[in-house]
Amino acid sequence: CTPDGSGGYGCTYTPVDIDCGLDGRVCVSGGVCSHTLQAVRAAADGAFTPPRNVRDLFVTYVRPAGAADNGFYAQEAPTGPGLFFPTGTAAPTVAAGNTISVTIDRVASFHGRKQAASFAIDENDGLTPSVAPWVQNLSAGGAVDESTESELVRVAGATLEGGTGTTWTIAYGASGATTVVFAGFDSLVPAPCVGMVLDVQAPAGEYDGLYELTAFADGDFSGLDASGCAADDDSNLDFESWGVSVDPPEDFLKTP
Repeated sequence: CTPDGSGGYGCTYTPVDIDCGLDGRVCVSGGVCSHTLQAVRAAADGAFTPPRNVRDLFVTYVRPAGAADNGFYAQEAPTGPGLFFPTGTAAPTVAAGNTISVTIDRVASFHGRKQAASFAIDENDGLTPSVAPWVQNLSAGGAVDESTESELVRVAGATLEGGTGTTWTIAYGASGATTVVFAGFDSLVPAPCVGMVLDVQAPAGEYDGLYELTAFADGDFSGLDASGCAADDDSNLDFESWGVSVDPPEDFLKTP
């Protein structure tokens, strides 16, 4: 810096071009080099040397707080790619709609799903706009597969085709079909049944090569319509007879 002759100082810097492509980065807003999320997803499991800085990720979904397995999902663009950021027993410090920049030190795969195993959040704009523009809408058909892993997916007008407990299969659109996993299926009102029509908006996941939608809250489901479900068949409920108590039971033989 040198005096400018009027009591102030002027500073002159010679512009320097930085080649972001030398280590696989791209130039983002503000002339900053950043790695792409796709490059992070494509990397082999393990530590990055140096760590990967990824800017301008949009948080699409935050798992409800639980005792463990907390975390959030973020995407680079409305069409993906996406990545899961686990936070373990700690509640995430982000909200859906935030735009963040992160430094990722290590990636790992959990039953096939790529995730940021070690990371730090460098920037957070704190804003919470609607996530709707970032949702992959597969209602007309389309596969839940590797290309949508960890992205927020919506399927409207899906039909439950079968399932029990935490896992049900759905059909949607012209030819779409996938599995929906949700620990709270038993508490849904109305209860899930074959023929039910519903809307699902949840992160796409993978477990040992099987791709699925993984829901974490009742709010991930809407428009539940059980009018198409078959009525319960109780026509053989009187088949068994509980009124006779003999030892041994009829047609059984006791032997030493």
